[in-house]
Amino acid sequence: METVLFFGVGWLGSPVVDSLRQSHRKLIIATRKPDTKILIPDTVYTQIEIDAETGILSFVENIPEVDKILIMLPPSGLSNYEKTIHSIVVLFPNCKQVVFTSSTGVYLNQLGVLNEESSVIKDHPVFLAEQVVKTAYPKSYQILRLAGLVGNNRHPVKFLISKPEVKNGLAPVNLIHRKDIIQAILLVLEGTQNVGIYNLCYPNHPQKANYYNVMAKKLYNKTIEFENGSGGKEIDGSKFATEFEFEYQYDINEINNFDALI
Repeated sequence: METVLFFGVGWLGSPVVDSLRQSHRKLIIATRKPDTKILIPDTVYTQIEIDAETGILSFVENIPEVDKILIMLPPSGLSNYEKTIHSIVVLFPNCKQVVFTSSTGVYLNQLGVLNEESSVIKDHPVFLAEQVVKTAYPKSYQILRLAGLVGNNRHPVKFLISKPEVKNGLAPVNLIHRKDIIQAILLVLEGTQNVGIYNLCYPNHPQKANYYNVMAKKLYNKTIEFENGSGGKEIDGSKFATEFEFEYQYDINEINNFDALI
């Protein structure tokens, strides 16, 4: 039986694990809070610690033997994200596959369409963590650079409606629905031979001011003031769609996908 180890089982990770419960795999969740095991049945929980000063992650008891690892730990709250990711990968040198969820925030803020070859912020902590994964697993990694995450109970418009003015209304929107990310991750875990870095972003990119005002009106019956700004980057997520024969299904413009925000 294939064993998959998960780091970072929160808003995104929990439904990924839940979707795999019927897949005849052994699912192990690494957590600093073992009492969370009541949330997802039919899984194994193992306790970890992350040193507040060094960022080094360690297992409280035995290190599990695993076939695949999915790392979805967000960098927020970690003192040294690069070192945290490094402390994970050194424990599993013979792992068959590692999937690491990164962010399109690693790209330089520039005008135009950006793909996986575009310039990045080289000292960005998430980009540095990517390099750790690539070095440790040169033939068995998939790095998924996620655009802005939205879902049925999460959308950035909720925070924009309270601002007196929002900058750069001419910039394109780069978002992806949680359900599309889940489907993409499940596809990657099916033993793919594709190795590399992939953007995940819904292919429609309306202007920021137009998009968020439509959503604000429909969800909250409010409007948002925007300054025009100078535009911005548009993330191209077509490489993943092509190589994995993947179709983005959850339209970021469809109001029924965001019916639990208020």
